[in-house]
Amino acid sequence: MMKIALITHYYSGHRGGVEIAAGKLAENLANNFPLEINWLASDADIPPTCPKNLIPIPLVSSNIIERRSSLPYPIISMKSIVKLWQSIKKVDIVHIHDYIYMSNIIASIFAKVLHKPLIITQHIGWIPYSSKILRFILGFLNQFLSKLIFKSSGTVVFISDTVKKYFESLYSIQSTSKLIPNGTDCQVFSFKGEETKFVLRQQMGYSSGKKIIIFVGRFVEKKGLPIIKQVAELLPDFKFILVGWGLIEPDKWQLTNVSVLKNKSSEEVSDLYRVSDLLFLPSKGEGFPLVVQEAFACGLHSLISDEVVDAYPGMRDYIYSLPALSTPEIWAKKIEQFFWETEHKASSLELSQFAQQHWNWKETAKKYFQLYEESINRSFKNCNSCE
Repeated sequence: MMKIALITHYYSGHRGGVEIAAGKLAENLANNFPLEINWLASDADIPPTCPKNLIPIPLVSSNIIERRSSLPYPIISMKSIVKLWQSIKKVDIVHIHDYIYMSNIIASIFAKVLHKPLIITQHIGWIPYSSKILRFILGFLNQFLSKLIFKSSGTVVFISDTVKKYFESLYSIQSTSKLIPNGTDCQVFSFKGEETKFVLRQQMGYSSGKKIIIFVGRFVEKKGLPIIKQVAELLPDFKFILVGWGLIEPDKWQLTNVSVLKNKSSEEVSDLYRVSDLLFLPSKGEGFPLVVQEAFACGLHSLISDEVVDAYPGMRDYIYSLPALSTPEIWAKKIEQFFWETEHKASSLELSQFAQQHWNWKETAKKYFQLYEESINRSFKNCNSCE
């Protein structure tokens, strides 16, 4: 049985897109292929319940950076660094999600020292932080550190064409690079028809004629929360449902047309997609947000930034977008235009079918298992050539 060391900055309970996607991928790999996966991540959250061959190994860490600045960057302890070394010694392949986190950087160094095949799944590229210092640091790391780590990897998987093109614009990627988008749980997130929408609105206390706009994600600047606040002020007759958590507190905006919901399960979020008319995500610095894929699967139209719409080939024919730096007035006008339209780009059923055809977790897991096999075979060939 092939043994994998999976390293992420957090476990999926932290509710960020990267760790949720990594967890879903690991679960599908563990359930469908002969693998033993040791999942190492910060102990900032309780590890999820996993299949028996997906084994969480929490790393003692400090989460002070996120608590003070909203930047999700855990600092692991010396004891955890030793644990990383011991875990990587015992496996056949090292798989990290995003190169930039402390545990992942260290894991990539250990993989090189121990001659273990390294696979990187890169979710994020450039993030236009408002802070000049943060923009400089990220730009420096992406330009130089990522190049070193990517070079030591046998394969770099990009979850979005936008992220892939960004890194290719910085330098020539010498390792094998592939585009494999994250999957979507189409059993949980699915289109159930207009009648279900009507029934759910009655159950949740929303008027059948009310225009409902939903946001799902972390309540931080990068996700466009300041824009959403101003758009909600410009459109007082529209209902805004904000699902998530973060340092920004929209429940303190004192806007009667804004409802804030926290700690919702995937099943609850899927029903909230079904009662809504439009997903609104004016974010910047994204790879390919899972919430867009989930909304698609539920048959919900989306208004997002241009950089996200270009993340996956063919998606532009199904989705509405504007430049990320558009003003709140332009975003608000685009929302009004959406509701004025008598015919949208695609039907809800067509959106759901697109998600099912293109973003299936089982197919995604199959592609990764093939990468694991290829990496092992390549490693054996390299060993034989050295003898």
